[in-house]
Amino acid sequence: MVFADAFEDHETHLSRKPSDPYLSSLLSKRHFVSLVALSGSVVVGGLVAYMLEKYEQERSEVYLYDLAVDKEFLMEGGALPPHLRMPQTIGNRPKAS
Repeated sequence: MVFADAFEDHETHLSRKPSDPYLSSLLSKRHFVSLVALSGSVVVGGLVAYMLEKYEQERSEVYLYDLAVDKEFLMEGGALPPHLRMPQTIGNRPKAS
C-alpha cells in the first residue's frame, strides 16, 4: 500500500495484485532488487530496482525504478538518519528563537 499511496495510483498497485507464485518467481530473479523499510513490524517504505547487464563491459548497473516512504513516517523524519533531518518546525517554518 506504500507505493499506491505515495504515487496516488491505487488502480495500478492494488486492483490486480500478482499471484504468490508470480511474486516468488520475481523475487528469485537475480536482476530484481526489492527492499522494505520497517518501523517495528509495519512497512513504511520500499524500493524496487533492476540490475541490467551491460554490453560494453562485463559489468552490471542497478537502476532504481520505484522508491516510496509512508507520508506520515516521512513527516516525522523517520525516513532519514538524524543528521539529515530538518529542524523542528511549526507548520513549514522553523521555530523562532
